[in-house]
Amino acid sequence: MGLRCHFGFRALRAGLLLPAALAILCGAPARADSAISFGIIQYNAKEGQQGWDPSGSLDRQLKLLAGKLTDPANPAPVQFITLVQAETPLVSDRLASDYKITGWQTIIGGCKGHNGNKTYTEGVQIAFSPEWELVPNMKQNPLANTLNSDHCFDTGRPYNLAYFQQKNKTDFKVLFVLIHPPHCYDFYPSGNPDDLRACISNKGYLRKFGNFASEVLAATGASAANLKNLNVVIAGDTNELGSRGLTPPGKSCPPYVGLPNGYEVVFPGFGPLKVSRIEGKGCSNANDETNGTCCSNSHWQYFFDRIVVNHWVAEPVASIIDTNAYPLFNGSEEHKAIYGVVSFPAPP
Repeated sequence: MGLRCHFGFRALRAGLLLPAALAILCGAPARADSAISFGIIQYNAKEGQQGWDPSGSLDRQLKLLAGKLTDPANPAPVQFITLVQAETPLVSDRLASDYKITGWQTIIGGCKGHNGNKTYTEGVQIAFSPEWELVPNMKQNPLANTLNSDHCFDTGRPYNLAYFQQKNKTDFKVLFVLIHPPHCYDFYPSGNPDDLRACISNKGYLRKFGNFASEVLAATGASAANLKNLNVVIAGDTNELGSRGLTPPGKSCPPYVGLPNGYEVVFPGFGPLKVSRIEGKGCSNANDETNGTCCSNSHWQYFFDRIVVNHWVAEPVASIIDTNAYPLFNGSEEHKAIYGVVSFPAPP
């Protein structure tokens, strides 16, 4: 599984520049290839709520994403972009046409929902850089590449998955699971993990999720007993899954400190999980956060957009992209985008 060292962006920058020093800090052999690190952008684009709209907000949203993708100060290059509530256009198409960022590809998935008598599809996108490719010759990889796939937790709550390998190092592979699960509203005010587990166990939460384990096996060729050996990234607007709930008076660590409990209930086969830490956020006695990822109509109190891994050399770290850029449009539930860095053990 590899070593599990814990340091943030600054130390990771040093690790990327000085891999031998990184290895010494982690107690690993001083090898330049002891870790494989890359950046991920996760964003709920809010299509259908005035976001990702070619006649309005899309240009501003793309400018934000492209700016981060090309930022020379990134401690690790952005190699994946995950979007929820983003049906069309494909982010890779617009990066190419508007910003001349070419070679990216996008996998699209969808889930049908109902709003009164109206049926809609929520689209989710996994975009990947030219350094990566889908692992070939799998039974079903990706799970879906069409909006008509209808892979859902519950009605209108999509997920998709795809298994990738590095083009220049095909023995390193990673499974991406993109999710936008339902809310667990009762858990957030209580902060009681039993309420979170009860919500997830409710049939409504995972109503249409029963085939997930077999879908992972089809995409990866792994056996059920060896799922924990896969390198896994879970990303998305995960709502309360990564939250510890509101902080009781006098206690520490407000809601931006992510916990793995909820993810491990939904994805028990992947082994222990680690939720991205928000850079610059420590523990305090504050209950009110005003710089979370969600939402414009709730004073940005919540950190619902998360990146989660099951193996790590360095703790996954995330930060909000350009905290001063929002709001980008006038939707009632606008989210902020995050950039995160994950660091996996390199193959021997």
